[in-house]
Amino acid sequence: MKPTLLFLSLFICPGLFAQVQFVSQPFEAVVAEAAKSNKLVMVDAYTDWCGWCKVMDRETFSNAEVGNYINERFVSTKVDMEVGFGVLLAMKYRVSFYPQYLFFDGEGHIIGRLGGFQKPEPFIDAVEALLNGKDRLGPLPAPMDFTNGFPDFYINSFKKGKERSNPTEEEVTAFLSSHPDLTDEAGWGVLWRFVGGGEFARKIIELREPLSAKYGKQEILDKLSALLFSDVKLAIKEQKPEYLEAALTAADEIMGADAETYKQRYRQYYYQMTENWELLTNEGLIQSEASVTNNAYALNDIAWTLYQHCDNQDCLDKAANWMVRVSEEVPQYAYLDTCASVLYKANRKDEALKYAEQAMVLGKAEDEDVTATMELIQKIKKSM
Repeated sequence: MKPTLLFLSLFICPGLFAQVQFVSQPFEAVVAEAAKSNKLVMVDAYTDWCGWCKVMDRETFSNAEVGNYINERFVSTKVDMEVGFGVLLAMKYRVSFYPQYLFFDGEGHIIGRLGGFQKPEPFIDAVEALLNGKDRLGPLPAPMDFTNGFPDFYINSFKKGKERSNPTEEEVTAFLSSHPDLTDEAGWGVLWRFVGGGEFARKIIELREPLSAKYGKQEILDKLSALLFSDVKLAIKEQKPEYLEAALTAADEIMGADAETYKQRYRQYYYQMTENWELLTNEGLIQSEASVTNNAYALNDIAWTLYQHCDNQDCLDKAANWMVRVSEEVPQYAYLDTCASVLYKANRKDEALKYAEQAMVLGKAEDEDVTATMELIQKIKKSM
């Protein structure tokens, strides 16, 4: 009887074993199906070498809650972005890292994108925020035109393996100098992919507002940030703090109201790469005083860096203090584990054991790999 009842339950409760259903159809047919069924389109943009794409399939797209949520709202398809139509899709929407998830309406207009591996609940939350209007993109002309004036050198830069080639600086300059509208898809595509400085970097800054209106604020901020980050990396290479200060000053002009967030990242990276642990610790203190909740990820990153590389007990003690606050306000496995590790290295072993044991409980509940935490607990107990 039990096998029969289980077999029947598959028909009575089809959502019980749901996962995201991906259709194998041309993009135009997927868009048409979405319009017909009053749904949207989700494209899982992947490559065959992308490890995190496979993790996303295994841990998130196979999740029943995610499956039910996505299947109800989207017609979904997978596209290898280095093969056939995927190359056209990648160049039209400037896809350069994976996994990435592109969302379209029933006319083929892109309405938003997400990127990177995401666990089930955060993925649903992010898609829900997109559907509710957060960072939702406006329509562009010719959504189903995938050539749209792109120069051959731009197209060739998206191809796979030996077929891929990049243009000379002269080719890029010649195209941009003669192109009538640098905010159209071809103009922005070339600016986005090939400009790292010089006169056309200034053009991106000048065109920030119209570009943001067309392609979304975050994409333009990401490009502007990359331009500045090149200066930060040069400051690290040359060991010139004045270069960092110049980049931070430029950020105020270039990044506008978002400057402080990016300046924080630049300082943190510079201090970490130049092994200035005192200034890195001070950066953590500034962020913790502003908000441990909003800055939890960055504070965890700083604390873990100090745990791995710094032996200054004052720095470790300060990092341990803010990680205790992070762990209390944002109780996540990774934060608790970092908290315990820094406390241990700061020679606060009783507290370290407390947070390590909390991390173990939470990690097991979240199906995390808790091997390192188990080893830490053993090390703490042995030293007490």
